Amino acid sequence: MILEALRLILRPFREEDVDLLAELMANEDFMRFSAGVYSYKQTAAFLERILAWQKRSLPSQFAPLSRADNRLIGYYGFFHQEVD
Repeated sequence: MILEALRLILRPFREEDVDLLAELMANEDFMRFSAGVYSYKQTAAFLERILAWQKRSLPSQFAPLSRADNRLIGYYGFFHQEVD
């Protein structure tokens, strides 16, 4: 599913988003309210989990894109958590 607003597009993540997502997740300002800066390897693992959740139709993350330049600007959505 793709959601479109006036200035924003929300779409499912794709494997090819890894480089752009890694750039964002390596930025201290971007990650300041999260778990801290991620390495490329950590970002790739994060994206792999998101893609696996999407394949299983579980709540997941969307890739928000700026409509003006079609640039990835973060991640948005639900985190799947398993509870014992």
